[in-house]
Amino acid sequence: MRNKKIAKAAALFCAVMMSVGMFTACTDREEGADTSSKAESQAEESKPEETTTAAPEESEPETVGTTAAADETVTDDETGEKDELKPAMWKVTGENGNELIMLGSMHALKESDIPFPDVIEDAYKNSDILALECKASTAQQDINYQSSLLAMVYYDDPADGLSKHISAEALQILDTYLQNYGMNAEAVETLMPWYVYMFTSQLGMAEADLSYEFGLDYYYEDKAVAEGKEIYEIESTDFQLTTLREMPDEVYDLIIRQLEDSSEEDSAETYTKLYTAWRHGDVDALGELADGDISEDGLSDEDLGYAEMFNNAMLYDRNVGMKDAAEEFLKGDKDVFMVVGAAHYVGEKGIIALLEKDGYTVERIQ
Repeated sequence: MRNKKIAKAAALFCAVMMSVGMFTACTDREEGADTSSKAESQAEESKPEETTTAAPEESEPETVGTTAAADETVTDDETGEKDELKPAMWKVTGENGNELIMLGSMHALKESDIPFPDVIEDAYKNSDILALECKASTAQQDINYQSSLLAMVYYDDPADGLSKHISAEALQILDTYLQNYGMNAEAVETLMPWYVYMFTSQLGMAEADLSYEFGLDYYYEDKAVAEGKEIYEIESTDFQLTTLREMPDEVYDLIIRQLEDSSEEDSAETYTKLYTAWRHGDVDALGELADGDISEDGLSDEDLGYAEMFNNAMLYDRNVGMKDAAEEFLKGDKDVFMVVGAAHYVGEKGIIALLEKDGYTVERIQ
C-alpha cells in the first residue's frame, strides 16, 4: 500500500501559507476578481455531463466549503458532545512588560467556526497590533495586483504547457487523480506546476468543507482594516507566491507523483484530520505534520533533495523569519496578536522551540 504521508504536502498548505487563498478561493469581496476562471472553464469542458460535483468551481466561494450552516454544531465523534474550538495559543511577556499572544491559524475553515471563541476575540481586542503572514485579504481586492500575478499561474506560449514541465508518470497520476473530480490533466494543461499543486490541494479542502473565505486570518484582517487597527505584515503575498513559483518543477513533479492511488475520500480524510487537530490544539499531531512533509520512503537521492528543498522553503526557513519578527515585537512596548499558520509553531524547528532556544519563556494558553 502506498505510504500516504505525502498527503500532508497538500494539507500542510492549509496551515502554513496564507496568500494562496487570493488565487484558489477568490471571494466576492471584489466582484470580477476571478483569477481561477481559466482553469474552471477548462475543467467544465472536460467534465462528463452527468457529473454534478462542485469541486472545480474554485473561484466561487459558495461552492467551496460553504455548505455548513452558520449555526451548525460540531460534535465529538466519540462522546457526541459539543466539540469546543480550542486552537493552540501561546503567550510571551516582552522586555517592557508588553505581551505577545501567538495563535496557530488554519487558513481555511468552516462557516460554522465563526464567531471564534472569546479567548481569541479577547486576544485580538486587547492587542495594539495584529501581525499576519501577509495582507492577503487586502491584496485580494486589488484587481491590478491580481492581474499582474496571473503571469505566475498560466503559460502564455500556446506551445508550452504543464505536460512539458512534469514527467509522463506524474502527468498520468495527475490525470487519474483529477478523474475523481470529473476532470483530467488536459483541464490544467495551461497551469504551471506550482499552481497545479495549489489546485489539487483546494479540491481536497472542498471535500472536507473547508474554505479560505472563512479563514481565521482573513476574518481578523478584514476586522482590523474596518476598525483601523494596525496590521503588521511579517511576510508578503509577493514573498509567499515567489517562494512557490521559484521552486523547481521537479519539486511539484514529486508531489504529484505521490498522489498516486489517492481518492476523494483520502483527500477529505487528510484535511479533516488536520482540521480536527487544529480545533483541539493538538500540537503533537500538528508537530508530526510539520516534521518532514514529504514521505521519504523509496525516494531516490535526487528526490530526497527536492523533498528537503520543499520542506525548507515552505516551513523551516520561514519559521526563522517569523521567530525573528516575534523577538522584535518582544523588544517593543506594544501588545501584539500574532496569527500565522499553526504548523509554523510546532516541532523542533518551530517558532516556539526557536524562541525557547533564544531564552524566552513561552506559556501555553489553555
